[in-house]
Amino acid sequence: MYVTSVDKVREYEVNMKGACGVKVKYLLHKGVGAKNLQLRLFTIGVGGHTPLERHEHEHEVFILRGKALAHGGETEVVVEGGDVIFIRQMRNINSRT
Repeated sequence: MYVTSVDKVREYEVNMKGACGVKVKYLLHKGVGAKNLQLRLFTIGVGGHTPLERHEHEHEVFILRGKALAHGGETEVVVEGGDVIFIRQMRNINSRT
C-alpha cells in the first residue's frame, strides 16, 4: 500500500508547447506502483491553459475549484468546481480513416 499527502508531493511547472501558467503534482504513477493509471493534480493560474491534445487512452477530470473552458471534439463547455469530465478512449488516432 502506498499512502501520501498531496501537500508532500513536489509540484512542477509544466513547460511544454501550448501550456501557460500550469503546474502539476504527480500523485500516483508507475514509480509508486500504479501500473494502470496516473493521478495528477494540475493547478492552472488565471489566464493559463493546457495544450489541446489527443490520446488513445480515456481521461477522467475532476474540477476542484474555479472555472474553465473545456474542449472535446467539436464541443466546448464551461466547467467549474465540482464538475466531472469523462473523455472516451479514442481508437486509431493516427489513422486517416
